[in-house]
Amino acid sequence: VTGGTGIGNSWANAIKDLGDALKWAYQQNAFNAFSENNPLKIYVAKGTYSPKFNPQDLEAGSDARARAYLLAKNVHVYGSFDPKNGVTTIEKRNILGDAKTIIEGNTNYHLIIAAGEESSNSRFDGFQLQNAHANASGKLKVRGHDIDGDKGAGVYVVNNDSNKSTKVVLKNIIAKDNKAYERGGFINADKKGTEVTLVNAIVH
Repeated sequence: VTGGTGIGNSWANAIKDLGDALKWAYQQNAFNAFSENNPLKIYVAKGTYSPKFNPQDLEAGSDARARAYLLAKNVHVYGSFDPKNGVTTIEKRNILGDAKTIIEGNTNYHLIIAAGEESSNSRFDGFQLQNAHANASGKLKVRGHDIDGDKGAGVYVVNNDSNKSTKVVLKNIIAKDNKAYERGGFINADKKGTEVTLVNAIVH
């Protein structure tokens, strides 16, 4: 999308980068802006996107491989829209067609992270996740939760507090060429309290 105001209230005024949209959504958690019954829905047009921010502080940081998308509580993200050709509703999308929304890893350690209750009731729907490589020897500390650098290249879900839950829905997902040195090339759900629902996924 070119032109527009960039405030994200329509395709004509779309936010230019998925990372900026998710950062703004995550920051709204402090104000309880969204609820389980009334989640924020983010629609993402076809194209290729790469993580822009380090999930530890939602800043770019110096290590590009450590950047990942941090899911936000009560925020549902939908991809594979093609507004120029009339594909503007969830029902019209076809993730196997030409209008794919691709999350490109470029050997990032992780693509998608859900960390603790602050990421619960999140959803990622209609994306191709590819070329992440979890081969780091250390850990990231994201909102008080340990993220192992050698697990969960595509999606990493973690919750260190067993009294709270992190519920994530992954739907209409293609996972391609994501690798992890230890385990979870596609998904790693770590610790008690994590709940991942996977629907309509192709993994290769």
